[in-house]
Amino acid sequence: SNEGHLVKVGGTLKLLQPVAGAYFYVKSLNYRWTEYEQQDIYNTNVKYAYSDGLYTSQGNPKNDARASIANYLNRARDFKNGVPTVGLDLGAVYEYWPEKDKNEQMDCHCEGFSTKKHYKFAAGISVMDIGALRFKRGEYSNDFYADIRGWNVGGANYPDGLQSLDDTIRSRFVTKPSSKYFTVILPTRINLFVDYYIV
Repeated sequence: SNEGHLVKVGGTLKLLQPVAGAYFYVKSLNYRWTEYEQQDIYNTNVKYAYSDGLYTSQGNPKNDARASIANYLNRARDFKNGVPTVGLDLGAVYEYWPEKDKNEQMDCHCEGFSTKKHYKFAAGISVMDIGALRFKRGEYSNDFYADIRGWNVGGANYPDGLQSLDDTIRSRFVTKPSSKYFTVILPTRINLFVDYYIV
C-alpha cells in the first residue's frame, strides 16, 4: 500500500488427479442418404478418444449391468489412466483509498483502515482453473477419415456396445495413427470486476 493505493495478489496451487476423460471432434461432416437404409459418408475427418479404463463392454460380463458397473468402478479407482498434474488460480485486486489517514498503519491482514471509511474505487481480475489433464488413450480410441459410398446401415447391430462401434469404425473407415496419450484443457475462465463507491 502507498498513499492510499492498495494492491492485493493471491494464488492457489491445486493438485489434480484425472479419473476419466473423453472427446469427440468432427471436421467437415459430409453425408447423404441415397436410399432408405443406404448412406454415403465422405470427405469427413473425425477425432475421438476416451481414457483407458472408461466404461466399455470390453472385459465386462454380457447382459450383467451390475457386474459391468462394478468392474468399471474398480478400474476408475486405481488412478492408472490419468497422469497427476497441477492446476492454478490467480487473482489481483487494486483499491484506491483517497481518505486514508497517513498515521494509520495496516497489519499483515490489510485491515488497518478505519471501519468508518471505504475505498473509493476497486478493480480486480482473476484467472481460474489454469492447467490441463492428461489421459492414457483407450485401446479402441481412433482418429479416422471417412470416405464410404453406399453403406447399408439398415442391419447395423452393436451387441457389445462401444466396443462393437469401435470395431465397425476400424473395419469401415481409414484410421490414422495417434499418440498414446491425449490432453484435455481445463475450462479456464477470466473474471473481471470494477467497483466505484458512490455513497
